[in-house]
Amino acid sequence: MTILIGFIGDIHGRVYHAMAVGRTTLAFLGGIQTKEPDRRSIAVEAHKQLDSRGIGEIDILVTHDAPYGVGTNYYGETQGSLLISDLVKRLQPKYVMAGHYHHRIGPRVYGCTTYMGLNVLVNLREDGERRTVQPASLAVLDTATDNHYFVMEDWLALFDKDFDFSRYVDHVRRGEQKRGYDGLKDTSGLS
Repeated sequence: MTILIGFIGDIHGRVYHAMAVGRTTLAFLGGIQTKEPDRRSIAVEAHKQLDSRGIGEIDILVTHDAPYGVGTNYYGETQGSLLISDLVKRLQPKYVMAGHYHHRIGPRVYGCTTYMGLNVLVNLREDGERRTVQPASLAVLDTATDNHYFVMEDWLALFDKDFDFSRYVDHVRRGEQKRGYDGLKDTSGLS
């Protein structure tokens, strides 16, 4: 099975969910590790639920924060979450995907787990420049072949914050994909 993973929006907060897709089990945990609990923090109850899972029960763990030690910030402080690192050590998922740091990190291997840190999906520019989908904001995992890679192709820059993915899929299905990207923005009036 091939799975495309990307971060759409902000998954800070109190989210935990696990689901099976075929023979692959995915788990999602939002939030970041903070010094004092706040709305951005990994929820204690959500963390406990995920931590109660057995070794090997989760194949792919998708988190907002990354394992501890993924990098250092401007002030020289180590980045990442000890809570996430502890989950990875205990659950031993095949993959961990995170996006908190808004740039590509990895892939890195922690024991039997491969970590891939995703870039921000849409550039957060506020200077009037076009906000485009960024390279390495999506990753492909092929569970059958154990192949994994960041999507780095130039075509990602064709899409920006106004791109309507559902409309695009409808046009491709109708054989209209050659109309070009500009006709697929929300404001285009296409039905």
